[in-house]
Amino acid sequence: MRTGPLAVAPMPSSSSAAGLRAAAAKAPAAPAAPAALDRWHRADATPARRQFWSRRVRIFNLEGTLVHTLPDLASALNHALRELGFAAVPHSLARASLHAGLEGSAAAAVAYQRLPQGVVAPLLARLQRRYLATMTLRSAPYDGVPQLLARLSALRQPMAVCSNLPQRTAEQLLEALGLDGHFTQVVGADTCGERKPHPAPLRRALVRLGARPAEALMIGDSAVDAASALAAGVGHLWFDGGYGLPPPLYPWRFHAWRDLLAAAAPIVTPSPALALAPSRAVEPPARSLPLFLSLPA
Repeated sequence: MRTGPLAVAPMPSSSSAAGLRAAAAKAPAAPAAPAALDRWHRADATPARRQFWSRRVRIFNLEGTLVHTLPDLASALNHALRELGFAAVPHSLARASLHAGLEGSAAAAVAYQRLPQGVVAPLLARLQRRYLATMTLRSAPYDGVPQLLARLSALRQPMAVCSNLPQRTAEQLLEALGLDGHFTQVVGADTCGERKPHPAPLRRALVRLGARPAEALMIGDSAVDAASALAAGVGHLWFDGGYGLPPPLYPWRFHAWRDLLAAAAPIVTPSPALALAPSRAVEPPARSLPLFLSLPA
């Protein structure tokens, strides 16, 4: 497998525990862009806003994009660990692994603590139960999200959610937060047998929405979302107010949802110059998806 800057790194195993510990120690306590880049993209959100309003169909990642889910997920993970008699892990580890779903968080915790691989299954079972019971204690939509979704719904714009949470879990989270009425489709990690960064979940959403790739835009907060969009031939926007930072000076980025609401442009026909990839993308092998930057190992 290629491991350069255009490769998707696999989930860490117990042999990469040292790398996990280093990544967790270096991760910031809360999602934030470097100050210089923050000033740059706050000064001009026009490219992202133009990209956002140029598409007829929008597909959103859920956790870390529409909803700040980290506190409840990290708490559920540590509760599950304590039930099994193990120590808690830093919230930054949950943040670094959550884009791979609950399975990714369980595997990362096991690797971080150098536990036997046989611990993953019972830990995952406990994590799933606990997260379902507590996933809305502190989770909430990001500022501006309800207003933007309401604007899109008023314009009758098709919207879907594409998450690496199980589909029913994603649906329940949306329902509990009062966001479910805006979306006609929800695609989860278990909907089509593949999960992001594979393009299949995005393609499933497109089929259900009756849309072509050139009409659609994927909005997410991680390299996982970017890779899935690129492989599916869908346009992409990076919300860098979530849990992952884009490459420096990446043009299709925004920091606050209200930046997209300001002076919202009318819907226009997508320009080929705005497309992230050709609309007729050939599905690549699942383990060699192109990407803008490597995921942390």
